[in-house]
Amino acid sequence: MAGRALIKADKWRKGYGLMVASRAASGVSKDVLPGPYPKTPEERAAAAKKYNMMLEDYQPYPDDGRGYGDYPMLPNRSSRRETPGINGTTQT
Repeated sequence: MAGRALIKADKWRKGYGLMVASRAASGVSKDVLPGPYPKTPEERAAAAKKYNMMLEDYQPYPDDGRGYGDYPMLPNRSSRRETPGINGTTQT
């Protein structure tokens, strides 16, 4: 009986190891992580293209050491106010 429990435990460990290994391969890819703060106009244009924004609309967070890098500063507004209601009016 004890031998059967050891076999089951060994099978569980092997399966768990496979699950952990596949879990470690997932996560955030490097292309969506912020890059270094853009210092030249060429770097700004590349960062705007990376985030699919027009150069005029792209404004990175200030380089104050918090680690935002080239991540764009998006407008601080809710999407609810811009969603049209049933009769076409905006919700408030």
